[in-house]
Amino acid sequence: MLRTLTILAGCFVLTGSMSAAVISRDWVTPGDGLLTYDTLSGLEWLDLSQTLMGDYPGVTFEDRFQAVVAKTASGERFEGFRVATVAEAKQLILSSGINPTTNDFAINGGPVNSLIELISPTMDGPRLRLASGALDELFPATATSNYRRGLGLNYDPPRIAAAATGNHYITSFPYSTANFDPERAVFLVRISVPEPGSILAASLAIVLIVCPAKRALRTKHFAVLSICLSHVEV
Repeated sequence: MLRTLTILAGCFVLTGSMSAAVISRDWVTPGDGLLTYDTLSGLEWLDLSQTLMGDYPGVTFEDRFQAVVAKTASGERFEGFRVATVAEAKQLILSSGINPTTNDFAINGGPVNSLIELISPTMDGPRLRLASGALDELFPATATSNYRRGLGLNYDPPRIAAAATGNHYITSFPYSTANFDPERAVFLVRISVPEPGSILAASLAIVLIVCPAKRALRTKHFAVLSICLSHVEV
């Protein structure tokens, strides 16, 4: 029985350690890549191409923000999603391997560009790439707030690799202005469903636990381990 549990533990460790922290997933159709899955937070982030404010009605920044939020209601296009929080955005930055305390291109250029590619750039020029989206927090958090928090990422080689420094790339957008920036979107997230590999691992756990610890079954235990390793995410 001890050997069985040792194999089981090794299977789970390898499954987790060999998985990428931030990976692409499909949302509506196979191959659309419209979700970014943060394996550390368990959240799926909707592609920013779906929530560009220029595609929604309204006069001010906040008008258009609320038009996107309205689509998260039951029966609407984004049902099941909600606006991401500042804390969740900070976790996404860390999960992506970005150092939140520096704009040094040599350190963050690669990870920032990779994250922009995953969540979709809101502006993709010949040199500058930008991914900018609003979050579920006003600043300051009072009745007289004039700004909404957002997450801003710039890929502008070889100068900077972010729009804001020292605060996990969290920035602020003036939400009352009619001169809204169409190159901004809204970050929507939802709780992820388990990956097929995770479901397999859980199923194998049940099999290994209930199998009798008999000498005749040891070979089968190692065969099960081989199956598990062949299904880990990379």
